[in-house]
Amino acid sequence: MRLVFEYCCNGSLKEYLNSNIISNESELLNMLKELSEGLHFLHKDFRNENENKRAPIAHRDLKSENILFFNSNRLVICDFAMSTQIQQYQYGSNHQQQVGTPRYMSPEILVSTIGCEEGSLLKCDVYALGIIFWEVLSRFDFQSKFNWF
Repeated sequence: MRLVFEYCCNGSLKEYLNSNIISNESELLNMLKELSEGLHFLHKDFRNENENKRAPIAHRDLKSENILFFNSNRLVICDFAMSTQIQQYQYGSNHQQQVGTPRYMSPEILVSTIGCEEGSLLKCDVYALGIIFWEVLSRFDFQSKFNWF
């Protein structure tokens, strides 16, 4: 299987966050919404749908470097080299599950206490999404919006 993406001249989300401060609340919320919807689409189970019969996909290496930044209205998840479709009743040994970037890996993956049952790897993607949310939120200019300090 091959995936073809539209050319993204703005680089990755990580590159954007390293060189920009997010000052607009709507831009911040839209970025978080785009990330959530993208992961939701990957994790959606289409096996019962009429048109598309696809099992949920666990990305397993979700990080800001693997998100293309078209603009604040469009973010795209990329790099599916470590992804896997989650089949019902799929089981495997724990020690084979340490794939991905350690900073974005859930503690359960790091200490090999999680298997690859349906849903476990999807939850690990959600953990990585939380880390990405933290990265995005840390680049938001809260001080100019709120007089807390």
